[in-house]
Amino acid sequence: MKESPLSTDFLIQFNLYKRSGLNIHPQDFKRIAKFYNIDEFYCKTLIKKHEEVVNNLVASIKKEHNVLIDNIGSTYNKSIIFIGDSLTSDRESYLNMLRCMFQDYSNIRFIDSAISGDTTFDILKRLYDSVLNIDFDAAFILIGTNDAKIALEGTEHNLISLEEYKRNLKFIIKNIKNKGAKIFILTLPYVNAEKYRGYFKNKMDYSTEKIDQYNHVIKDVAQELNIGLVDIHQKLSGLKTKDYLLEDGIHLNNLGQTIICQSVLQALHKKDT
Repeated sequence: MKESPLSTDFLIQFNLYKRSGLNIHPQDFKRIAKFYNIDEFYCKTLIKKHEEVVNNLVASIKKEHNVLIDNIGSTYNKSIIFIGDSLTSDRESYLNMLRCMFQDYSNIRFIDSAISGDTTFDILKRLYDSVLNIDFDAAFILIGTNDAKIALEGTEHNLISLEEYKRNLKFIIKNIKNKGAKIFILTLPYVNAEKYRGYFKNKMDYSTEKIDQYNHVIKDVAQELNIGLVDIHQKLSGLKTKDYLLEDGIHLNNLGQTIICQSVLQALHKKDT
């Protein structure tokens, strides 16, 4: 693997190896260690650290929502796919919390189809292999943060325009609907642009106005195509970005991920899900 300026723990936490297209299980310590050219024991230690965080978060959520969780686990006999980017591919993500939360319920299955760094265009390119070619009953889509990047002067990065983002979203959703699956789309949290620029130094930027525009598209598409909307942006609106983002200014911390997890639980609890 080409050497990355990001820390090894960052690469491990956000499963950057998935961008290579290699079919490596997230618990395959040996192959992940080889991919990153690190010691296998060190790799396993980092992965276990993130698992422990998830276990602790789930234990806390269960104290408040144990009846809800048991109700879903006892009655929900379905497979659910999660489509997105690093907000979902994170080892401490809401998806991994859900997996941990329902690990004793064999009737409910969670499928990870999220890759860090993905845009809607990236999902289009892998739509058949990693989404449509899989059997599932419901889908949660959280995508758009990378689409909403702003190119600073001098960069040749290919950005996704607002119009292209809307076209891509509609194509993805319509094809999933053709499978007969129930679909939920999530709105985007804000990014702390100053922290993001300082952390990544990649000639890219963000603005709250741009995120607002993309969230407006998400809501319009949800209404037009009659799919479920999970308004994460609204649920975070009473908080400052420092409350729910990591130090890199873009990824969600434990509070942010917990809020998404609880919101997905509420969506799953609806009788028509």
